[in-house]
Amino acid sequence: MTEILRFLQWQCRRFEFWQICFIFSITLTLISMAVPEPYSIWMNIGGLSIIIAFFSKWLLWDGIRSAWQRYKEERNKLLTTIRDSDK
Repeated sequence: MTEILRFLQWQCRRFEFWQICFIFSITLTLISMAVPEPYSIWMNIGGLSIIIAFFSKWLLWDGIRSAWQRYKEERNKLLTTIRDSDK
C-alpha cells in the first residue's frame, strides 16, 4: 500500500502546469454536477474557462510561435545561401 502511495506522489510531482490545471478544471466541472444551483454554475464556468484558455493558447500562441521559428530558420538559411554564393 505504501508503494502505491509513493508511486502516486511521484506521479503528481511529475505533472506539468497545464496537466494540473486540466485536472483541476475537470474536477470543478464534475463537482458542479453535485452541488446546488448557484454554485454549480460558477464552478462549471470556472472549469470550462480554464479548458478554453488552454485550448486557445495551444491553438493560437503555439501555432504562431512555431510559425515564427520556421520563418526565422528559413530566413537564416536564405541569408546564408546568399552570403555563401558571393564567394
